[in-house]
Amino acid sequence: MTKLINLTPHTINIVTPDGVRTLPPSGTVCRVPSFDGVCADLDGIPTFVSSYGKVRDLPAPQEGVVLIVSGMVASAEPRLDLMSPGPLVRDDEGKVIGCLGLRRSMT
Repeated sequence: MTKLINLTPHTINIVTPDGVRTLPPSGTVCRVPSFDGVCADLDGIPTFVSSYGKVRDLPAPQEGVVLIVSGMVASAEPRLDLMSPGPLVRDDEGKVIGCLGLRRSMT
């Protein structure tokens, strides 16, 4: 059986035909630092350029372990053991209550 470790700061609720599987945060949060700088003025509106640093707090791959990270982390670090929440499920008020599965970044 695959071990799933949630490296986000949020509880992830995966909605499946069999019910909801809840993945609590592990306590370690993997992030990609971002830096914004003003690059131009567009008719009085400042525009920014973003750059990104190295992924932080990402454990080394382990056999039989899938790490659940943000989509940004998964895109910045294309590893087969990294997945992010898939299509979102919202309640009647538009609040995110879960996702339909997990997504792998192919970048």
